[in-house]
Amino acid sequence: MSDSETFLDVVIPAYREEEWLPDLLDCLQRQDLAGVRIIISCSCPPAEQDIPLPRAGGRTPVPDMSVVRAGMGVANARNAGAAAGTSPWILFLDSDVLIPDTFVSRVRGITAGTPAAAMTFGYYADSHRWPLRAGTRLCYWYLRLGFRLGRPALPGFATLVRRKVFEEIGGYRPDLGISEDFVFSDELAHAGHSITLHPDPWVLFSVRRFDTSLVAAARLLWRYLLVDLARRTTGRRYLHGQIDYGFGEHRRRSSRRYPAEVRPWHAR
Repeated sequence: MSDSETFLDVVIPAYREEEWLPDLLDCLQRQDLAGVRIIISCSCPPAEQDIPLPRAGGRTPVPDMSVVRAGMGVANARNAGAAAGTSPWILFLDSDVLIPDTFVSRVRGITAGTPAAAMTFGYYADSHRWPLRAGTRLCYWYLRLGFRLGRPALPGFATLVRRKVFEEIGGYRPDLGISEDFVFSDELAHAGHSITLHPDPWVLFSVRRFDTSLVAAARLLWRYLLVDLARRTTGRRYLHGQIDYGFGEHRRRSSRRYPAEVRPWHAR
């Protein structure tokens, strides 16, 4: 497939994501990938000379997929992945999300008719415990409220953006350890570009497939809210720092829960 035939570059930043990336690749194999290029952007340490080509479920490669080397950090990985493509639209997906079978087809329809420069999608927690499910729904409605109030924010795990706009902004800020995705949203808005929150299709935000206690879930939610509230009220940008996720034990795949319209395709 030539560059002129592609409409979408799917950029997936990865750093030692062997546990999660195959499931996302399984999801991508079930898509209509006509006009789509998959780019895995690996933040590999310099000592790791070889970058293996990831495989869906450890079996077959995804068509038209390439792997590029990036500097350390998710912002560097996203920027390097975007630079490796040429399509008019870029879809950034974190390596630990899951998408329904019709996701790419519906993104194709969205890009054909939207005037927006960038957007994100509705999402749901991949968890069988209610604190994490409830927390992600609360975050989703918090984002919706922000959009209504004219303060849009694009969470990094699923962002669709026009390439010309991404390049105009200069991509993600690599010097930010936290909230580089929200700062990217601010820079888009300040440049006069429209941003939207599309309620569909669903993205399953797996939060690394860990389940957590109510206390840990509340602490995580509070930390993210503090970061975003500081950004909105004072304009503070977090140049360093680390969020301690503290997620607890890894659950078996068969214990996952899904929204009713999403088939558990990777249950084997």
